Amino acid sequence: MLGVALEGQGPGRAIEILKAASTVELGMPTNLTIFLCPVYLRGEAYLKLHDGNRVAAEFQKFIDHLGAVMNFPWGALARLGLARAYAREAGERS
Repeated sequence: MLGVALEGQGPGRAIEILKAASTVELGMPTNLTIFLCPVYLRGEAYLKLHDGNRVAAEFQKFIDHLGAVMNFPWGALARLGLARAYAREAGERS
């Protein structure tokens, strides 16, 4: 359901679905493959909605929690998403 919302024309629906995870997404991880997953997916959804400020806020969580992210690939992908958000903002200003 989330994948369909994110990949289809419904990134707003993906954000709505991910709200349920927002209270626990920065808690103690029991499995690193799911830790911060909602944050990353929410950032991707905001990227599709062209909401640079919210994209940056979501992906910044990875940078703010480097100890939890360690060398997990989503940390690098979050930096890429953050760069895309900044590039989009810079393009909109010019």
